[in-house]
Amino acid sequence: MKIALRSDIHGNSVALDAVLADIQAAGGVDDYWILRDLVALGPDPVGVLERVRGLPQVCVTRGNPDRYVAFGDRPDPTIAEAKVGHPGRGYIMRHLGES
Repeated sequence: MKIALRSDIHGNSVALDAVLADIQAAGGVDDYWILRDLVALGPDPVGVLERVRGLPQVCVTRGNPDRYVAFGDRPDPTIAEAKVGHPGRGYIMRHLGES
């Protein structure tokens, strides 16, 4: 049995597409295991979810960023995080605007 194991996609559908194409070029796999951190911070979380959902024989585990997005239960920031802000904040605000 051949298994493709992938983790920490972080909303990067371009990188995921490259990995999936490489898997197919190598002859494919029997199962896909996608481990944690699918969506947070990347430019295309919806695209990542669509691609993962379309994989045959896929097993997915949820990571803490996925839980934050799905359920909104992110822990309070540390004092240091509150002072400097989230490292992805500038990117997010440029693309989504201050709301």
